[in-house]
Amino acid sequence: MTERSFIILGAGFSYHAGLPLANNIRDYFVRDNIDKILKFNSGESKWVDFASEADSNNGKGFDHLAYGYILNVLVKRFIHARGSFTNYEDMYQYILDNLKVKGFLASILVEAKEICLKDRPHLAENPLKENYMYAFVHTDPGHLTSLLNHLIADLLFWRKNPETFVGKYKPFLSILSKCRNVTITTLNHDLLLEFLLENILSRPYSDGFTIDQKTLFSEKGKALNVFQNLFKEEVNVIKLHGSLDTYKYIFYNEKLESSTVVATGDYMYFKTMDYYEKQHPERHDPETGKKTQTFHFEITPQFITGTNKPPLIASDNMYSLLYKKMEVEIMSAESLLLIGYSYGDKHVNEQIEHAIKAGKIKSITNINPGMKFPFDVNGIKVINMSDISELNQ
Repeated sequence: MTERSFIILGAGFSYHAGLPLANNIRDYFVRDNIDKILKFNSGESKWVDFASEADSNNGKGFDHLAYGYILNVLVKRFIHARGSFTNYEDMYQYILDNLKVKGFLASILVEAKEICLKDRPHLAENPLKENYMYAFVHTDPGHLTSLLNHLIADLLFWRKNPETFVGKYKPFLSILSKCRNVTITTLNHDLLLEFLLENILSRPYSDGFTIDQKTLFSEKGKALNVFQNLFKEEVNVIKLHGSLDTYKYIFYNEKLESSTVVATGDYMYFKTMDYYEKQHPERHDPETGKKTQTFHFEITPQFITGTNKPPLIASDNMYSLLYKKMEVEIMSAESLLLIGYSYGDKHVNEQIEHAIKAGKIKSITNINPGMKFPFDVNGIKVINMSDISELNQ
């Protein structure tokens, strides 16, 4: 296929791999989460549900208990404010917005601590009380958003044997194998698309990241996979809302006279699934090769969620470039394929409608079991399907 194709993937694309839809993610947050959260010295968090025996032991430090109570109170406040819990992105946005409100976080921590001590009065007399109570006093907004990102990310690893679901994607991969110029914009944070392209289709793709850079390295001197807005393959992948394997490296200068570090305002994103690479990346001077920074504080998976994504995209150097890349590619596309997208993101819908009005798109295929293509199409051929398997037709 020589025509330029554009594909948009939503959460429904990952369904066959056993990855959760929004309602499934919600179920983990609305339950009682006392003793359901693991908290590690590295700052990472996981659900006990999927933890190995080693993680279960290492993640039950003093503050894992506190974060269960804190999360319970946050969810209770959200439900009280909204009347129900319909979507985890709505909850995330509620928390982001209210963390800016003076006194909100302090009241959450006080209430969570009171409930904890009422449930477990023996902690008041425990000689290690201060350790158990530490998170109730010292948690800040960054700790909470990091907690939420880690917990969401933990739900987005498929735990099925790939042999049980890869066959479901064969029709999609068959189409990709015939495309010469295709851009895939995925709104998902999971790594399913990358797995299918690399391990099943064996098709090279560009996602804007490259190891061909001289700034960020591992402790062992390996060049890390850094975002440089580089797209050179016939298949382009745009992860418009980020990914669970992406981390932010913030540039700091060290003031030797005061033994302090000061953020410069610059940063870059890198991808890795290696524990040590994400914990200990090192910055080098690209001109001299000299090591200039060996400390790194941000190990939260970098993805955008919530119901107000456009300001976050516009204010970020990587996400704004990815959004611009999407705009350029969809405007030149002749065919549009949407899989599992529920049309809930206004900024994505605007791009779709602009492309339709531009007049280059000749066909639109919408794969969604519960929703037909919702926009006026100006005479463009539209095919509505309920499952990827129908692509065989």
